[in-house]
Amino acid sequence: MEHPAIRRRGAEDHISGLPDELLHTILVRLPSAAAAARTSVLSRRWRGVWAHMPELVLCSGSPTPSTPLLALLDSINAALNSYAAPTLHSLKIEVSVVDQWDVPADRIAPWLRFASQRLAGKLRLRVYLKEDPRRYGDIKEELALPICERATEIDIGHLTGFVFRPPPTGSFSALTDLKISCTQMAGGELGRVVSSPSARSCGSSSLYIMHSNFLGRLISSTRLMERYDSAKELIISLTLYQEIAGYVTFLQEMDKLPICGSLVINFVANHHALSAVMFHLLRRCSCIRKLKLFLDQSGPPKKRSCSVSGCPCLLPENYRLDGIAFDSLEEIGIKFFTGSDEQEEFMKLLLSRCNTVTLKRVDITVPLAPVSSEIMEVVERIRSVWHPNRKTQFNVHAKPLVS
Repeated sequence: MEHPAIRRRGAEDHISGLPDELLHTILVRLPSAAAAARTSVLSRRWRGVWAHMPELVLCSGSPTPSTPLLALLDSINAALNSYAAPTLHSLKIEVSVVDQWDVPADRIAPWLRFASQRLAGKLRLRVYLKEDPRRYGDIKEELALPICERATEIDIGHLTGFVFRPPPTGSFSALTDLKISCTQMAGGELGRVVSSPSARSCGSSSLYIMHSNFLGRLISSTRLMERYDSAKELIISLTLYQEIAGYVTFLQEMDKLPICGSLVINFVANHHALSAVMFHLLRRCSCIRKLKLFLDQSGPPKKRSCSVSGCPCLLPENYRLDGIAFDSLEEIGIKFFTGSDEQEEFMKLLLSRCNTVTLKRVDITVPLAPVSSEIMEVVERIRSVWHPNRKTQFNVHAKPLVS
């Protein structure tokens, strides 16, 4: 028979003997706060340890007949109500694929209040909604955005059924990163709360803005850039449909961009002349060192994007580059390159204004592998405008076919 002392030594729980700080390090590596909370059943020592973690991840998943949406939302509230530490460094809340009308403002408001009271770090809030034409109607709930004085990064997106409205006083004094996408803000009031000295420049971080005209309605966060002087990285997401009024609005909203070192432009949809759109932006960002461009994958591969007579994007003056030089540009990356006439034209115009000494590399990624001979011919024509003696790497990459 085994001696009792041997059994006790074999059953000794070394992990439970660790200090809380190390247990938190273990728990934050679990996929969610719910998974961390379930460790309470392991032993008495583990009970409540999760409630002091420095990071909380609350992802509801999609509702099912066995777990309805109400229960999922209640579980998020229960986790926040049970959290015991006075300070939280990261809070991530995501609700997946639900109808807007099932998540009213009074459900989301407690999450934001909790962040304003406890958060000293990063906030990410997402409520992914099913496609519903009512979301783009005139009925939108107001949702108070409380001042989070200690929040350093805020990322809010996909809450299209709400208008966020900050309180009349206070400011986000510690904020350095702000990303608001697919969400409507009260622009003037938001400008006040992010206009503190620490928010005037996010030179060590990224600034994300988006502009979209959908069903004749402007969805935009571009007013945010008016409150910033500079950013290490400026990310612009554009949806431009084939209409003159929408294009004119784009020209006006993008008239002044903050100084940035890296510019990322993502075309969700672009039904206007590529060179005209790009050089409207690049004229205002001529000091960039890096340019990354994600082209529209839904557009026609060969013919011109815009076919509207009299559209400003077709005016000849949009292609005059007198006085424009990209002397600081070191890297260019183009993704979803199909070799269209517009893309070739844009690349040739861009390279003609780059500094022959500064530009180090050009990366072109095509949608499918292997790279077609037709696209390689286009790349060679682009390369030919760049003198052979110039030591710039031209790399062509391909996204392989999924078997």
